[in-house]
Amino acid sequence: MAAISVSEMEKQSVETRHLLCSPCKRKERNKKADKYCADCHDYYCSDCVKFHEDIPALSRHKILDKDQVKDGTSGTLPVTPTQRCERHGFKPVDMYCQGHDSFGCSTCMAVDHRSCNDVFYVPEYVLDHDPTSQCEDVQRKMLAVTGDIEFQLKIRQREMKRLFKRKEDEVEKIKQFRIDIIQTFDNLEKKSIDNIEGKYKAIIKKIEEQCTILTTFQTDVKSSAEEIKSVSSNMSQKFVGMKVANSVTERADNGLKEETMGFKRFDVIFQVKPKLMSMIDQMDRFGEIVEKPALYRLGEKKEISIKHDSDSNSSYDIRSICKPKDGCVIIADMKNKSLKRLDMTSFKILDVCKLPRCPWQICEVDNDIAVSSQEMNIDIITT
Repeated sequence: MAAISVSEMEKQSVETRHLLCSPCKRKERNKKADKYCADCHDYYCSDCVKFHEDIPALSRHKILDKDQVKDGTSGTLPVTPTQRCERHGFKPVDMYCQGHDSFGCSTCMAVDHRSCNDVFYVPEYVLDHDPTSQCEDVQRKMLAVTGDIEFQLKIRQREMKRLFKRKEDEVEKIKQFRIDIIQTFDNLEKKSIDNIEGKYKAIIKKIEEQCTILTTFQTDVKSSAEEIKSVSSNMSQKFVGMKVANSVTERADNGLKEETMGFKRFDVIFQVKPKLMSMIDQMDRFGEIVEKPALYRLGEKKEISIKHDSDSNSSYDIRSICKPKDGCVIIADMKNKSLKRLDMTSFKILDVCKLPRCPWQICEVDNDIAVSSQEMNIDIITT
């Protein structure tokens, strides 16, 4: 519920006992009025009335003091509204149309309510219709509405705080996802490099084996040629060497032909998967940004006793609750056949309303509480 500060209570108390000086009141100062200007329709203290009299345009205004009042309330200033009409030259809002329940200046009434028969001059109307009870009702309603507004403001302040925290969490999720993607791409890069290096290694190893075979052929042919040269005077050895060299050369020639026919050039290249690149090109973010209703979480848990001296049953069966505009909580106690009003500040039962039957469900209807029972009856409880 909204709390009224001490200064506001003092201000209301002063306004109740005395009429306040209008200029001082506008400056948030409480000073008792000693004069009233019948033309300005404002109240003045002894200091402010001097400034009023010093202004030439206001010098002909009729200033009344308590001794000059002729309305039968001796010793008091006339009680008139000080609110001004912004629509018609800031005339005093001192007329009231009861049929339309609206206020205005005399021009407002002449223009908008000329056909109304229940238009009253406010100072005369309040003499016959004491507004005290209505003011109290309005004040209670204002307190309830102010409390609800403060409650809703707190909800939204907590929600903004939660959203800022949730936003940070979601941003961190995106950053972590980027790290995960980079790690995944690092792993894919390593696997791709290992794969391509393995392919090249196998091809190069095969070529190295072919080079070894060819080198062997080359060495054999050269050795045979050197041996023939070394025995040029020995015709028998030269003949044998020639036959051996011929055999070595033919074997080398056949091997060369075989290796030549089996030799093929290869390139191992890296090709990006078209689907992967196409998907990346089409992406403008890592994922979808979705707005969805937030789930409520239990913020605080508190055990509250709803026991009351009037209870006839020591056990309780709460079937329904509702929160009226006064800020309290109405509890339907089925086993004790009662409605209980719980104060949400002290968490104590303020009062109890006994019912003729067990309450089942309750709700607020036009400032009253509607109570349904299992017997299909509905009771209206005036709060």
